[in-house]
Amino acid sequence: MRADEEEVFMSEFLTAAPPVRYSITGSGPGLLFLHGTGGTAEACWGHLARQFADDRTIMMVDYSGTGQEVDKNEPLTLEFLAAQVAAVIRSTADGPVDVVGLSLGAEIAAVAAAEYPDLVRRSVLIGGWFSADDSRQIFSFDFWRRLLRSDSELFSRFLFLAGLSPGCLGSFSTQHLEEMVAGSSLAPDTDRQIALDMRADLSSWAPLVKSPTLVVGLTRDHMVPVEHSRELHAAIPGSEYAEIDSGHVVVYERPDELADVLLKFLTKE
Repeated sequence: MRADEEEVFMSEFLTAAPPVRYSITGSGPGLLFLHGTGGTAEACWGHLARQFADDRTIMMVDYSGTGQEVDKNEPLTLEFLAAQVAAVIRSTADGPVDVVGLSLGAEIAAVAAAEYPDLVRRSVLIGGWFSADDSRQIFSFDFWRRLLRSDSELFSRFLFLAGLSPGCLGSFSTQHLEEMVAGSSLAPDTDRQIALDMRADLSSWAPLVKSPTLVVGLTRDHMVPVEHSRELHAAIPGSEYAEIDSGHVVVYERPDELADVLLKFLTKE
């Protein structure tokens, strides 16, 4: 595997997928991280993923919608983004890798595991959902989109309010919260990722996932209620399940606990 950051042009998917940004650090078996809606891999996973870099090759992918790619601005699909992930793995790894995804990243990871079983050794799906037939979920994502289009700064505030549990959010001072909002940034094409959130449905793919899979539910999640993760776990044959007492943005709220959960699953014989 290459140890520098670079842009890979995915010749295998020349007509289906644009170039995509990814970074690689460390050495050893591959461990690929996928971010959620509106973020980047570094912002979502950078602080946590490096805990695994001593004996793993850490791969962080910014899939379409982060503004780094060049494409036709067409609607995103899970198949399209899974193809990007597959192309990165083929271009950088000597064999299958472990894939960890949060939120929309969990949806992409599941499709990648189903579509490319030769490339995904194990997968961890955090804060994901099974189907797109939940009216509350669609209503919520539609609200995200409307709020983003009307006021991106208010949308950022909403993400902190809904993404972190009340206890976590209340532990910060008002000044700190304002600094967090001021320091946050959204991917340039978040709107297109939210549109995919509204359509994302794993009902066709979940039964096809054969590699070892861990589904992680978040008990205080107001963005993707924990019942969705439980349903996803039930739909993936032989999958394991864990819950963390956290809001949706568990990577910031409970990073050490999440790291422990990942480590136990990824090192299991």
